[in-house]
Amino acid sequence: MTLALSAENQKAKALLLKMLKEDGNRVCADCTAKHPRWASTNLGVFVCIACSGVHRNLGVHISKVKSVTLDKWPLSLAKGMKTMGGNLAVNKRYEASLSSGVKPTDKDSSYQREKFIRAKYERKQWYGDSDDDDSSDDSSSDDESDDDSDDSGRKKRKKKKHKKKKRKDKKKKKKRKKDKKKAKSSGSDSDDDDDDDDVDSGDDPFVSAPTPDPVQQKKDRKAAKKAAKKAKKAAKKKKAAKNSDGDDGFPDADFDAAFSDNAQVNQLADDFGDFDVNGATNGAGDDDFGDFDAAFG
Repeated sequence: MTLALSAENQKAKALLLKMLKEDGNRVCADCTAKHPRWASTNLGVFVCIACSGVHRNLGVHISKVKSVTLDKWPLSLAKGMKTMGGNLAVNKRYEASLSSGVKPTDKDSSYQREKFIRAKYERKQWYGDSDDDDSSDDSSSDDESDDDSDDSGRKKRKKKKHKKKKRKDKKKKKKRKKDKKKAKSSGSDSDDDDDDDDVDSGDDPFVSAPTPDPVQQKKDRKAAKKAAKKAKKAAKKKKAAKNSDGDDGFPDADFDAAFSDNAQVNQLADDFGDFDVNGATNGAGDDDFGDFDAAFG
């Protein structure tokens, strides 16, 4: 495709350079400057670089400018230039009633050139053949359609297509990223649900407890301290009450109960016959010491 376009461009350039050697095309169509290298593709004239700037200012609806040497040309556009006849043929129509001495030269100012070119092509002040004008308009429209298919048009379309593709790729990339994020988010949600199930069933022993409230913690510590103090106080009180029943640590009631029916105590009392269980002395005195009074009488 590229080679075909290159070959077509070379043919078009060869045709244009051949036309530039013809009479009338060796000088600018608007100021007679030598060696013009620019062309108005819809008007069919070759112009110098200074006049080409004025043609650009007219707008593409009046004049469409291309460089003969710098721009790429489709063969159809070059053939269109050939069909319009070049500078001599076009000037016969657009300068039909032009008086001598009115046309500027390359020595004149850019203002004078612009004034002349606008009068010539924009207002058609000296135009003389309406039939040719119609054909020129037809050829102009043909050239415009041809120009749409020239290299600059192709470049624009290619650039536009590239931008469109870039935007599309960007959109796709964004969508993929969004979908990935969404999938990740839904996956984490399902994991959370699984964790909740584990907590409910009691299978997960590592479930983190909720963060304790520092104020509540302080209250709990105070309550625990108070309870401990109270328990300590109660223990002291109980101990004091226990000691008040007897100095030996045994309550009196318990002592009497322990020794009231003790067989050893009763036997001891029998051995000491002078005393009965209640501690009273016998009148006769059976303790082998005889009468106390007689011993010391």
